[in-house]
Amino acid sequence: MELGSHTLSSNDRRALLAVCGVAFALRFAFISEVHPAPVSDFEWYYLHAAALLHGQGFTTNGYPTAFWPLGWPYFLAGVFAIFGTNVFVAEVTQAVLNSLTAGLVFLIAQRIAGTLAGIVSGMIYAILPSAVEWCAVLASEPLYTFLWALTTYIWLRVGHRQQAWFALSGVLIGAAALVRPTAIFLWGVLLIYLFFASSPRTLKSVLLPPLIVFVFAAATITPDLIRNYRVFHAFVLISNNGGPTLWSGNNPYYRPGDWSLHDDRLQKMTEDPRTELQAEQITTRMAIAYIKSHPGRIAALALPKLKALYGNDDDGPMEYAFETTRSMPLGRAVLIINRAVYYPVLLLALAGLILCVRSAWTPAGVHPGWMLVVLNILYNTLPFLILPAYDRYHFPSMPYFVVFAGIAVAVFLAQHA
Repeated sequence: MELGSHTLSSNDRRALLAVCGVAFALRFAFISEVHPAPVSDFEWYYLHAAALLHGQGFTTNGYPTAFWPLGWPYFLAGVFAIFGTNVFVAEVTQAVLNSLTAGLVFLIAQRIAGTLAGIVSGMIYAILPSAVEWCAVLASEPLYTFLWALTTYIWLRVGHRQQAWFALSGVLIGAAALVRPTAIFLWGVLLIYLFFASSPRTLKSVLLPPLIVFVFAAATITPDLIRNYRVFHAFVLISNNGGPTLWSGNNPYYRPGDWSLHDDRLQKMTEDPRTELQAEQITTRMAIAYIKSHPGRIAALALPKLKALYGNDDDGPMEYAFETTRSMPLGRAVLIINRAVYYPVLLLALAGLILCVRSAWTPAGVHPGWMLVVLNILYNTLPFLILPAYDRYHFPSMPYFVVFAGIAVAVFLAQHA
C-alpha cells in the first residue's frame, strides 16, 4: 500500500480539482431538476435565516428561541445577505459545501494511502447518490460534514508543534458545534488519536493539541452561551432540544423510527419558546431516570438503533421524492440507485479497514491517519445507541466510510494493474 505524502504534486492538484468539479456538476444538475419545498426542520432553518436577515433576531413568534442550534440559520442568513433569500441559493450553497467535502475526502485518503486511493475515494463520494440528493434539502448536515472533514484533514497534516493549526481546528469544531452540538467533544477524538499515533509519545505531544482545540472551540461557542444565559437566565449548551431528543429515544413507548414524546403537553411546551427550556429540563430528568431504571431495555434497543442508523440510505429521497415533489417514478428510481451503491460502499469500507489494520503491522506500515478515520465513524455512531436514530444521521460518517472504500478499490487496482 502506497503511503501518502505531505505535499500535493501538480497531478494531485489536478485530480483534486477534477473530483470537486465532478461533484459540483452532479449536484448542480440534480438541484436544477428537483425542487422540493422546505418541510419540517428544513423549513424552520429557512424561515429563521430569513428572519435573521430582516432584523427579527433568532426568535419564534416574536420570542427568543434556542430550540435548535443557530449555526446553520446564521450561515444561511449570511449567504442570503449576499445572494438573496431564495431556496435555490441555499441549495447551491449546499452543493458547493458538499463538493468541497468530496475534495477533502480525496485529500484525507491521499494522505493515508496515496494518490490513487485519494482519486478513487474522492470520485466515489462525488457520485454517491445520497450525498448528491441531500443538496436539495435544507438540512444542516452538509455544512456540519464539511467542517468536520476539514478539521480531520488539518489533524492529519499538521505536527504536534503546529499550534496555530490546532487553534484553527478548534474554531472549526466550535462552529460545527453551533450547527450540531454533538461536535463539542471532538477534541476527545484527537486526544485518543494522538495517544496511539504520536511518535515519540510524550505528555506534551498527546495533551497539548487537544487542549488547544478545546480552548478555541469553547471560545467559539462562548458568545452563544452568553446570549442563551441572557435570554433564559440559565446555562443552555447551544440548544434546548437535547432533553426532548433524549426522551424521545428512551421512553416506554420508543420504537426505532419513532420520534414522538408521547405527551401532548410536553410537545406543546417544546414548540413554545416561552416554555422550551422548561420542557428541556423536564424531559432530561425523565430520560435519565428511565435509563437508570431500565438498563436492560436500553441495552436491548442498541442494536435496533444501530440498524436504524445504517440499515439503509433512503431518508433523503424519502423527504423530497415521496413527500414534496410530483415525481414519484424519480423517487422510486432514486431509492433503487441509493441501495445499489450504498451497500457495496459499506462492504468495500470494511475491506479497506481490514487492509489498513493488516498494513499497520507490516514493516512499511501505513499512515496512522486511518485510526482517526475509524474514530470519526465511532464518534458519529456511539451516541445513537442511546439517542433516537435513523439514516439521516449517518450522513456525516459517509466521507469516512468512503475513504476506506476507496483504499480497498485502490489496492485492488494496484494489484491488478
